Amino acid sequence: MSVRPPKIVVNDADQPGSPESPNSVVSFSDDVVLQKAKDSSRTPSVAKSHSYHEIENKQFLEKQEKITPARLQKISLIRWLVNFLVGAYVAVIAFLVYILIKYISKAKFLGLYALTEKCEGKTWACLFLPGFVWVLINCALITLGSYLVTYHAPHAAGSGIPQIKCYLNGIRLPGLLSLKTMIAKAGGVVLSVTGGLACGKEGPMIHSGAICASGMARGDFSVGKCKAEIKAFKPLRSDPERRDFVAAGAASGVSAAFGAPIGGVLFSLEEGASFLSQVLTWRMLFSSMTASLLLNIFMSALKGHPENMSNPGLVSFGMMGDISYKTFELPIFMVMALIGGLSGAGFNFLNYHITVLRRKYIKENWKKVAEAVLVAASSAIILLVMIFSVPNCSPVKGYNATSTENMTSHSIHKRAAVQENSHGNDNHSDMHTIHYGEHGDHGYMFRGNCPYGQHNRMADILFKTPEGGLHAMLHEPWDYWDFKTLAILFVVYHLLATWTYGLMVSSGVFIPSLLIGGLYGRIIGMAVIKLLPAAGTNIGKYVLVGAACQLGGTVRMTISLTVIVIECTGDITFGLPIMLSLIIAKWMGDFFNPGIYDLHIEILGIPLLPWEPPEMCYDVKARDVMSTPVFTMRKTELANRVHQVLNEGEYLNGFPVVREYETADNEKAYSTYGKLCGFITQEQLKAALEQHDQHYSDLEATIDLEPFMDTGPFTILEDVSLPKIFKLFRGLGMRHLTVVDEDNRVIGIITRQDLARYRSEVHKGKFKFEELHVIKE
Repeated sequence: MSVRPPKIVVNDADQPGSPESPNSVVSFSDDVVLQKAKDSSRTPSVAKSHSYHEIENKQFLEKQEKITPARLQKISLIRWLVNFLVGAYVAVIAFLVYILIKYISKAKFLGLYALTEKCEGKTWACLFLPGFVWVLINCALITLGSYLVTYHAPHAAGSGIPQIKCYLNGIRLPGLLSLKTMIAKAGGVVLSVTGGLACGKEGPMIHSGAICASGMARGDFSVGKCKAEIKAFKPLRSDPERRDFVAAGAASGVSAAFGAPIGGVLFSLEEGASFLSQVLTWRMLFSSMTASLLLNIFMSALKGHPENMSNPGLVSFGMMGDISYKTFELPIFMVMALIGGLSGAGFNFLNYHITVLRRKYIKENWKKVAEAVLVAASSAIILLVMIFSVPNCSPVKGYNATSTENMTSHSIHKRAAVQENSHGNDNHSDMHTIHYGEHGDHGYMFRGNCPYGQHNRMADILFKTPEGGLHAMLHEPWDYWDFKTLAILFVVYHLLATWTYGLMVSSGVFIPSLLIGGLYGRIIGMAVIKLLPAAGTNIGKYVLVGAACQLGGTVRMTISLTVIVIECTGDITFGLPIMLSLIIAKWMGDFFNPGIYDLHIEILGIPLLPWEPPEMCYDVKARDVMSTPVFTMRKTELANRVHQVLNEGEYLNGFPVVREYETADNEKAYSTYGKLCGFITQEQLKAALEQHDQHYSDLEATIDLEPFMDTGPFTILEDVSLPKIFKLFRGLGMRHLTVVDEDNRVIGIITRQDLARYRSEVHKGKFKFEELHVIKE
C-alpha cells in the first residue's frame, strides 16, 4: 500500500530574485498548480480538473446498449432546444442590464444637472456641492457593487473571461457558474458602469452567458427549499455536455454585447475551446444568432420602432459611413498597430504588478471594498478636475441627424438645439440632454467653465458612460478636440483603467481599451489630416484602428476581434487594415508580456494548458514528468481503505486500479504499484462506497470496483515525450494519464500539475524554457 505523498511546493530556482525569474514559493495538490507571481504571497488554489472524455465503465456501457435511434434523435432535439433557450436567456439578461444602466445613469446625470444649474451666475465655490454629490453617488454605487461581489460571489469579480477560459480548458472552479455568481455578475456590472469606473459591461456578459448555459444544461432549479427538475435534460448533465453549452453561452454573451454572432463563435474557439465539432459550431452559432435577434427585438421595441431591427447588441460603433482607405494609409495603420501593442503591453505590465500587490496586501474583505470605493472616488475627482481645468470650449450648435454630409463626422445621437436667449438673461441651462439614441449612451452638453453659448468638449467624453465617450471619438468632426485635450485624457484614462481592472467589482476591459485606443487613434488621425490633405477628413477610421489595436494589444485576440469589429461596423471594406493591424499589435505586445487574461490566470494560480506544448522539450519524457508514489486501488478493495482514502486523501481525484499491490523493488529503476486493469475517479469511488453502505455496515467487507472503473483507461510508456503527452491532455480534455512499463505495471501518474511545471516563453526576443522544481516545504 502506497503512502500519501508529502505536501510539495514549487520554487523557481533559475536565477532566484532576478527580474526574469523572480522567486516564488507556492503550494499545490493533486491536479492543481499555483504558478509563480513576483513578490506575491499566495495560498493553495481550490481548482480541480474536469474529465471531458467519457469514462467507459460497466454502468456506462450498459446505458449505451439501451439507447435507441429514437432516443438519440430526441437528445439531439433537446440540445438544439437548450441552445435556443441559452440565447434567449442571454438576451433577457443583456436587456435588463441595458435598461438598468440607462435609467440609473439618466437619474444620476439629471440630478447632477439640476445641482449644476443652480450655480449659474455664482462663484466657483458653488460647484463644490455638485462635485461632492457626483463623488458620493459613485462611491455609494461602487460600495454596493463591491460588497455584492466580495462577500457573496468572489468569482463575479472582473470580467470572468479568464475563468471561463479555464473552464473550457478543463479546470473546475467551484462556484464559477452558480446562480449567486450570475446575480452578482449582472447586478455588479450595472453598479460598476453607473458608478463611474473605467470599465465596460461587455466582458461580464460573456461570463453571464456561460452561467446561463450551465444552468440550462443542468435542468434543475432551486429557490430556497423549493426544487424543480426537468427530467428531459438529464442526459445533458455530464461534464462534456455542460462544456459544450458553456462554450455556446460565452459565444452568445459576445453576440449580445457587440451584435456579433460570428465573432462570438470565433471568440469561444480562440479563447479556450479545443474541442469544436461541426455540429457544435452550428449550435453555438444558433445560440449566438438567437441572442442577437431577441436582444435586437427588445431594444428596438423599447425605442419605439420594433420594425427597424437596428440594435443587434449592447454596443455598436454606429453608422460609420464611407470608411474606405488609400494605399499610403496602410503604413500609418501599421505604425498605429505598433503603438497599440506597446500601449497594451504597458497596460498589462502595470496591471499585473498592481494586481500582485493587491493580492499581497489587500486580503481582508473590507479592504477590498474600501479599495474599490477609493478608486471610484479618485476617478470621479480626477475626471471632474479635468472637465474644469482643461479649457476646450465650443459653440453649441444644432445637429441634423439626417444630414448625409455629417454622417461620418458627427455623433449619431441627436442633440437638442440651444435657443439663443435674445433677452440676455441668465435663466438659461448650461446643460442640454442628448436624446437617448440607438445605443443607450448617456451624455450631456455641459457648459462647465465655458462662456454662455458654449459647452465643454472634455465633458463630451467624460460626462457620460464609457460607450458614449467612444461614440464621441468615432463620430465627432476631426478638429472637435485639440491635441492637448486628447493627450491628457489618454494618459489619465489609461492609468485609471489600469488601476480599475482587477478590483473586486464586476467589470470588463473591452470598452476602456477601445476608448484608450480611440484617443490615440484620433491624435494620429488629426496629425495625418493636417499633414496629408489627400487622406480626407474622415477621422473615424483612425479612431477605429486605434481602438482595435489597443484592445488587441491588451487581450491579444486577432481572429475573433477582427470579425467583431467588422460586424460592429457592418462594413467588410475595412477588414484588411483591421486584421493587419491586430496581428502587428499582438506581435508587438507578445514581445513584452502575455495577454491580460493569461496574466490574471497566472496570478490566480490555475494550471491552464496553452494551445501548444513548450518548445524544444522533446528530451523531456514521461518518466521526468510523472508523479510518484501512486495511490492505487484493487479491483476488490476493503471498504475500510476506501473510507480512509476518501476521508484523508480528499486532494486525490483518480486512482489506477490494479490486481494486487506490489512491494517496492530496489533493483528496479522505478517502483511499480501493480498490474493495471482499470482506472477509477473519486466520484465513481464515492458511488461504489455509497452502494456498498446501503447493503453492508462492516468496514472489513470488500467492495467490487469493477462495475465503476474505466476498463480501458489511457496509458503511456515512460519514454513518451512531453509534447505528445501535452497534446493528449489538451485535445482530449484529460484529467489523469497513467504511466506503465512494458509489462503494464503502474509506475507513475501524470496530471495537469505535472505538465504545468514545464514552460517555454519568448520574452523580449529571448527564448526561455524552464522547469519549476519540486522541493519540500
